[in-house]
Amino acid sequence: MDKRICLAAVLLTASCLVLGGCGQPRHIESLSQGSAASVMPDGHSSGVDGVSSAPLPARAADVPKEPIPAQPSDMEIDDAALRSHLAGMQWLDGDRGYAWERTGGGFRLYRTEDGGEEWRDATPPGTPAFSGGLDAGRAVYFFDSMHGWICLAPDEDPTLVFRTDDGGRTWTESKLPVRTEPTAMQFVTPTKGWLMTSADAAMGRVEKTLYVTDDGGLSWKPSAESSYAGESKGLLPEREAVTGMHFIDAKNGWLAFGSHDPAPVLYRTKDGGEAWSKIPIEPASDVRYGAGGPEFPGGQTRFGYTLVYRNEGADRRRLDAYVTDDGGDSWSFKPWNLEGAASFADLRHGWGWRNGELMATADGGSSWNAIPAGPTLRKMLRKFPVPKSLQFTGARDGWLLLGENGEGETALLRSRDGGMTWIASS
Repeated sequence: MDKRICLAAVLLTASCLVLGGCGQPRHIESLSQGSAASVMPDGHSSGVDGVSSAPLPARAADVPKEPIPAQPSDMEIDDAALRSHLAGMQWLDGDRGYAWERTGGGFRLYRTEDGGEEWRDATPPGTPAFSGGLDAGRAVYFFDSMHGWICLAPDEDPTLVFRTDDGGRTWTESKLPVRTEPTAMQFVTPTKGWLMTSADAAMGRVEKTLYVTDDGGLSWKPSAESSYAGESKGLLPEREAVTGMHFIDAKNGWLAFGSHDPAPVLYRTKDGGEAWSKIPIEPASDVRYGAGGPEFPGGQTRFGYTLVYRNEGADRRRLDAYVTDDGGDSWSFKPWNLEGAASFADLRHGWGWRNGELMATADGGSSWNAIPAGPTLRKMLRKFPVPKSLQFTGARDGWLLLGENGEGETALLRSRDGGMTWIASS
């Protein structure tokens, strides 16, 4: 394949349905040849058991519609196009992953099954223009290579959720009752998941609603809302914005909130998201940090961390962490002194940046050592000096998205030896 030949997009159009009630699918799409069996990452079962793509019972206002694939399944794209303006990525293992980019008011979603050698267009058809972000775990989430969700907030219409159970070949669309911005999204099975949303902030208030689904995103119901009463009523605080969310199973989860406190603000649920309580965390000093979302990497249930950061100049942020090794009951401060991006594959192996160098730890962050940059990484860093995103799916397989300041061009690199050497995707 000539990798300099640009993608010839195939535009598909379809008749629109009259919008139904809250959480009801607007249309159901399926692959006419039948869904292929999925190959799951370690720790997940294969197949699509428990997830139905059949339409809900029709109502009088519903309009029949033929199944429409997102794009032809054999459509390949030029890797060079993938380096233009990527907004995010999510990798499921060393070979399978998704990446996406903004295109005017919309976006394009791409899928690879061979480590980035070839990419296929997996964009849902008919996606509306929107102005919000496309962060992984915020508006885009894939549970495995087959099951994924994209949440978009059009400028005026209610918020939409697109769902696929065949790796992006076809999509199902559902909606929330109002327009609200997605701030966090996660699934612990192909059917069980949560979507945190936030309305526009006004007079120090950030109204939040946590939605939950038990049918893979075909329908959503409110699970918790914000209130000034906060934890006294088991609700969420209204003054702080959500900066991250993580569930380790169907019952236990955490929310991180932005604040100006010396310690991170974390809330915890033990009932699947209906009631939340604030976790007491002792600050390490009077340094005021902003807090990122909690992470429990590699399916861990005991080891986790939440990044905290402080600005040290116009384009420089220092990253430290609060770490737990008892499943979130207690958190202790760790001075990691990193910058920009960080990623852990398991409880021991992690990577980050410091003074423009890639750092690695093999002891859970107790010590960090610089990894000398090879010729490919040095060359890319000269043109793309900002680490936008870093993700390792194991002790050896990693992905690095580099970019310019602001929303300039990006470059995608991969490593198969723990960050010692890197290869450009294109």
